[in-house]
Amino acid sequence: TATSWLLGAGLGLNIPFGGYFGIQPGVDFYYNSINAEAKVGSADGSASYASLDIPLIFTVKYNKFNFGIGPYLSIPVGKLSYDGDLFKDKGVSLKDSDIATAVNFGLSFEAGYEERLGLGRCLIFVRYMLDFLPTEIEVAAGEDDAKMFTRRGLLLDLGYKLPLSF
Repeated sequence: TATSWLLGAGLGLNIPFGGYFGIQPGVDFYYNSINAEAKVGSADGSASYASLDIPLIFTVKYNKFNFGIGPYLSIPVGKLSYDGDLFKDKGVSLKDSDIATAVNFGLSFEAGYEERLGLGRCLIFVRYMLDFLPTEIEVAAGEDDAKMFTRRGLLLDLGYKLPLSF
């Protein structure tokens, strides 16, 4: 089995359409980490990388509760750092590898609560992210790219929403 966690920060803009519906584009920066007790692709150990995620969430609001679903693009930033035995059977040892997955696509589900606090609102959200493609690394020239893992993560978002008009 494998465990993973995400740590990040981001900005979003909530654009309402009437009373209950809206759209929420944003930009998020995540530090992604996975620890494998079993195999991750052809490897044992832990891996981490950074990504820039661009979600487009369609929202429904009911009283103080918000629900959303929408696609996102995930763009890896930098290299994938690896700690463990990587492709030991091929005699290849890599600590930092280029990520072959240029852009990943995924789907995000969220539910949250907001409460008035000062001029704006305090937000508490739970978001589940589901990548459609596995994260791949470039092994070596002439070798096939190696599928490492498919990111799936449960996030706890804490935020503060400011109105654009007072």
